[in-house]
Amino acid sequence: MKRLLLSIFTIAAFGMKAQIVNIPDANFKADLVGNSAINTNMDSEIQVSEAQAFVGTMNLNNESISDLTGIEAFINLPELWCSQNSLSSVDLSANTALVDLRLSENNLSTIDVSQNTLLERLYVGANALTSIDVSSNLALEVFICVDNGLAQLDVSMLTNLTELACGGNSLTTLDISPNTAVTVLRCADNELSSLNVANGNNMNFTVFTAVDNWSSGLTCIQVDDAAWSTANWSQIDAAASFSENCSGSAGLDEFSAVEVDVYPNPATNQLNIESDAAIEALTIFTLSGKVSLTSKYPSIDLSGLESGVYLVSISTDKGDITKRFVKQ
Repeated sequence: MKRLLLSIFTIAAFGMKAQIVNIPDANFKADLVGNSAINTNMDSEIQVSEAQAFVGTMNLNNESISDLTGIEAFINLPELWCSQNSLSSVDLSANTALVDLRLSENNLSTIDVSQNTLLERLYVGANALTSIDVSSNLALEVFICVDNGLAQLDVSMLTNLTELACGGNSLTTLDISPNTAVTVLRCADNELSSLNVANGNNMNFTVFTAVDNWSSGLTCIQVDDAAWSTANWSQIDAAASFSENCSGSAGLDEFSAVEVDVYPNPATNQLNIESDAAIEALTIFTLSGKVSLTSKYPSIDLSGLESGVYLVSISTDKGDITKRFVKQ
């Protein structure tokens, strides 16, 4: 009988131990144990039943957490805020009830949110991400991914998206034309040479900024109504302007086979052009498209031009190309 009772006690004890959530990070565990909404029996552990029952906001911001092991037990968790910590990886594949995920200012180089299909808000700014796939997050409304190392970003599937902040990355192209609900776009400080904002909703925008993309030659931003955007959106570089069709616009010269360097000579008021092709003619025009000078090469006198940013369209025996230059 004693042996039977001992066996029953051992099994019961093992069963109790198996119901404890393994949380190796001391700071993470302390936060959970100290939260009476989670640790409802206020003991020194988090039971699986307690984790599964919690349906509130888990706020772990700025708590020096480096490991979220144990979060997988919170299968009904709707909101996880864990910004300003030291996470280098995170597994949220079991947290399929998440609608609000905030992991900004960590050390994440990768993140998989493919199982978090209910997400409406995703904040992953100021990490070390070089790519992110949000094609499974069709409910996403707010997407903040600023200050990472993203070279590409496909948001074409996110038809519910209202706010996109992707500044401070290495994006070369961005197309939000399928995102007809977007009214806030922050895409400054990238390497954009192609930007399509013609989503049919421009007049309802409350924020639009695309400055500091000048180094990559962004000269044409495609919009719903060029006149309206020119009158209402000022946060663009001096070399950029708005158009309703940028498909063949000046500035997209990365598709040309012609190699041309252009630089003004302020001492002589001449435009110096170095090309691997024979130059036949050129036209200088303002960013708004007004022709300022048409000339046969090499007779290029800039003395009649005011200081400012101009575009020069160059015709060669290998094709045409357009370059930006600044007249001092």
